[in-house]
Amino acid sequence: MLLRFLFFFGLYICMSQSEFNFSKNYFLGDEQNIFFEINNLGDPLLFLMPQFVSSENALFHNSQKVRKIDFLNNIPVIRDTSNNSHLSYTNSYNEGGFLKSYLKRPIGETSIFQFIYNNLSSEGFYNNQLNKSSNLSLYFDFFSKKKPYNNSFYFNSINANYQLNGGLKNYQPNISSDLINTYLDFATVNIRKREFRLLQSYLFQDDLLVQHKFYFSQFQRDYTDTSPSSFYYTLSPLDPLILNYNLYTFCNTLDNEFSVFYKKLDFSINHIYYNTNNLHDNSVNGDIFFSFGTDENIQTKLKFNISYSPLGYSKNNYSFNLDYKKSNTNLSQLFSINFLSKRPNFFNQHYNNSLIWDWNSFKDIKQLIIRSFSFFNRYNLTVDLYFNRSVNYFYFNNLAHPVQSFDPILYFKVKFMKTFSLRNLSFNSLLYLQYSDNDILSVPLLLFNQEIVYKKSFINDISLSTKLKGVVFSKYYPNSFFPLTDVFYQQRNVISNIMPFFSGSLYISKNNFSIGCVFDHLSSLLYNDSFYVPLYTLPQPVLRLSVKWSFID
Repeated sequence: MLLRFLFFFGLYICMSQSEFNFSKNYFLGDEQNIFFEINNLGDPLLFLMPQFVSSENALFHNSQKVRKIDFLNNIPVIRDTSNNSHLSYTNSYNEGGFLKSYLKRPIGETSIFQFIYNNLSSEGFYNNQLNKSSNLSLYFDFFSKKKPYNNSFYFNSINANYQLNGGLKNYQPNISSDLINTYLDFATVNIRKREFRLLQSYLFQDDLLVQHKFYFSQFQRDYTDTSPSSFYYTLSPLDPLILNYNLYTFCNTLDNEFSVFYKKLDFSINHIYYNTNNLHDNSVNGDIFFSFGTDENIQTKLKFNISYSPLGYSKNNYSFNLDYKKSNTNLSQLFSINFLSKRPNFFNQHYNNSLIWDWNSFKDIKQLIIRSFSFFNRYNLTVDLYFNRSVNYFYFNNLAHPVQSFDPILYFKVKFMKTFSLRNLSFNSLLYLQYSDNDILSVPLLLFNQEIVYKKSFINDISLSTKLKGVVFSKYYPNSFFPLTDVFYQQRNVISNIMPFFSGSLYISKNNFSIGCVFDHLSSLLYNDSFYVPLYTLPQPVLRLSVKWSFID
């Protein structure tokens, strides 16, 4: 009883969102998304909105971008010569912690060096649920107004080891969490990622710039289970007797792009080479793309970009994008239209069955996107309309097998976002309405996200910062998680419940130092069987301590 009172008291005075997130993610363009880590820190992310193919030329592996560390590891490229560094540590769940460090230092007046190192170790409350990862990023930028040559490079290294329990066999709230049986007892996955980017440019004259981009990525995933006995191995195999299971996945990408910027226009030639499990045609030496459009760094009302591939795996793929922007003191508007034809992303065969696994036999995805964005400055209100029509939509069916829908799928979404302040309080409200005309896409019709922030300054530079954030959404069929390949697949047996999800934080700060606590999974105080993904029942509320130190020298 005392524990419940303390948690509700913490909920009353503060809340922040750590178990669910709202962000503008670069990997999804300008789309804003709400997502959850399905159970433990470092777990795969479940998005409440469908992820359609992007207009970028490059492909990636479906097992490659799964967890938060896969998306949010880029260093911000800001040419600011001021010092800005911080170090923070937060307890994780049952055992472990999350260390985050960031260092930015100018080197003279023409160079900036940035360094990031993050380390996570989080043991969940259920069996076989330990997530470990380390993330190292380096960024160096050389720029000068006096010299015509600029360059920058970026390096990122991720090493991770995750235990996968496949969910709970039979959740019982009166039994200790470590005594509840899970579907996988010995499954682990080891992941290695390396990224390197080099950008260099030379300014011949004021309206003529030549630029070269080089990008290399290496992805390796090794899944092992020494005692494979769960239903994940018997969804549809021809030989159900599996004594020892191992699945090795790799995807290497080499990307070269040469661009000429002349009088606000950009002409580019792009060559992308792939090496992954799915490619067996040695006669193809990668993709060639030609692109023509408006320089993205130029401020203009009308922008366009056209991209076409005459050779390679993506032969005859294309992308056309048109943006129109208009703004004044009261209203900012954006209208965009994009249509493309693109190959599906890569996948890996996880067992033998009679279905098609040949990536080359899949058809190009045809997609049309129309978007209208309006921001009313006076009312601090955003209205965003989004429409998507997809043909040959790619997804994983109820057998976790890659398939396509050849019938057109229509998806519509409208977003309302409102922000206002009242003295020390600020309120951020987000409302989504979304609809799909096809049962293949099951999405919550209504989604509401509310954030309340309270900040108060006291004497001696002491300040209090609290945050309340919660989300509730209508019923829908959430996708299940397939641990063998780290993908989400379709299911129509379990429907989500209508319940609010909360999390919270409280921080006290003085100068550049802050200390506080984070509350996770507070909804479990009211609901014993709450979940984001079927079989992954959320644990009891968690209280985590957190410290942060910002410094210059």
